[in-house]
Amino acid sequence: MAEASARFVLEEGENFDLFVVSGDVATIGTKESIAAAFNFIDDKRVHEYLNSQWRPTLGADEERFFLVPGNHDRYRDIFGGTASPEFDRAFTKYWRPTHGVQHRVIQDGDSHLAVVAGDFCLATDDEASGLNRLGRGKAHAEVVDEMISRTANLRGKYSDLIAIWVVHFPPIGLPWKESPLVLIDADYFRSQAKRYGVALVLAGHLHRNQVDLSPNQTPVICGGSMCVCEGTDHNWIHGIEIECEGGEVREVRKNDFVWNDNVGDFVGTSFSRIL
Repeated sequence: MAEASARFVLEEGENFDLFVVSGDVATIGTKESIAAAFNFIDDKRVHEYLNSQWRPTLGADEERFFLVPGNHDRYRDIFGGTASPEFDRAFTKYWRPTHGVQHRVIQDGDSHLAVVAGDFCLATDDEASGLNRLGRGKAHAEVVDEMISRTANLRGKYSDLIAIWVVHFPPIGLPWKESPLVLIDADYFRSQAKRYGVALVLAGHLHRNQVDLSPNQTPVICGGSMCVCEGTDHNWIHGIEIECEGGEVREVRKNDFVWNDNVGDFVGTSFSRIL
């Protein structure tokens, strides 16, 4: 699956302005696990999608890859202790936040698209209780405020700016059995996204392909994982096309590629209009 992912990025890379990885690049946030994830993402290609050890690599560069950490990347140990610093230490090329936020601006003709990411991983173990903390994140007010400020500043610079926000934890309602995965203060985050004219929220975390189009809310696209261990039907790559004109989003389209065991590759399964 890692090989197919690397091949996809190599073969399809020219069709995308930006590759967005919405967290959980590592199993846990130990130095060894984070280093393995970093090498897969960052190692240089020497033959097609293979590195000098003939292992698959995405061959990323900081201009076209955009990352945000997930809860697994922050685990200090196998028991899920929070706030491991190893992701920040290893991924300085790709994750350079100020107050937990970083951004990228993509220009296409006269249109500008801002991708603003916030780190909602738990800062301390006591922000969520017991085992529930393992899958939880929190929409920290100071991070949300920085996302708002960053978006406003960019709008002051680019009058035609379209803003999308990226977080690991989707700010959506979940069934009771998935309550340990719910983002703390999700309603606050989503209300601010709506209030400040954010066009789209991209998230991960749930290991499935899901779109939430709740009325009078900013749409949320929750991407399935490129590689997970509990089942092949959870493995996805999504191509998202955003058509902009004059500071307005005209259309959002999503092309889904799902892992197929029989083919041994990611196969396009659906093409849908989101907006």
